[in-house]
Amino acid sequence: MLAAGGLLCLALAVRYYHLGEAPIWVDEIFSWAVAHLRPSLLISYLYQGNNPPLWELLLSGWLRLTLDDSPFGLRFLPATFSALTALGLYYLGRETGGISAGILAALLWVFSSFGQGVCREARAYGLLAFLSAISFLFFVLYLKNQKSSYFWAWLVASIFLMHTHYSSFFIPLFQMLWLGLCFRQKALPALIRFGALLVLSLGPAALVFVDRASSYHATGHVLASHWRASIIYFGPFPICLFRRFLL
Repeated sequence: MLAAGGLLCLALAVRYYHLGEAPIWVDEIFSWAVAHLRPSLLISYLYQGNNPPLWELLLSGWLRLTLDDSPFGLRFLPATFSALTALGLYYLGRETGGISAGILAALLWVFSSFGQGVCREARAYGLLAFLSAISFLFFVLYLKNQKSSYFWAWLVASIFLMHTHYSSFFIPLFQMLWLGLCFRQKALPALIRFGALLVLSLGPAALVFVDRASSYHATGHVLASHWRASIIYFGPFPICLFRRFLL
């Protein structure tokens, strides 16, 4: 607990340092403008474009609560999610490689250029990183214990993840493949339940995912770029899982 608290305090201090110094740029202005729409209009507008609505809905609620449109106010929420990611990585590393691995994973994230750069911007990436870490954490806990509470926590984190960024569908896809590889026929009921509930949770967004998949098929370079991005984001997690469960 002491290590987790110290890492969280360090992550928050690093993420908030000079947070409002740089002026907001084009993508942040887009999120700021969309966040000021009515929630119904916000959702319908984003489903026509390239972004799920969860991040802008959270940002909208935050801006209405704080009434702070300054660069610091806009970036406070993603910077906080980016800091909380360090905590998630600490627990994930501890589950897969021990407390030293957890501390190392958290420190690498705290001082990474990606975590300190893109994930502090008023965009979805801080939330995406946090939900990715939490999704993998509960996935690993479910692999180890097969408790229903971990299954539902994994499912909820994955649902939020899918509504944060369209490229995130690679994460539950990888996790389902890994679950099937580890437990084979024993994993079939959990795989069916997880997959069905995940698809149902998408609602109208499922049509958008189908459209994205069609465009990926038509333009393979886009799919390749998302695979490369997924490797950059989540490359260490499959390695940890491989060492923990198959070696």
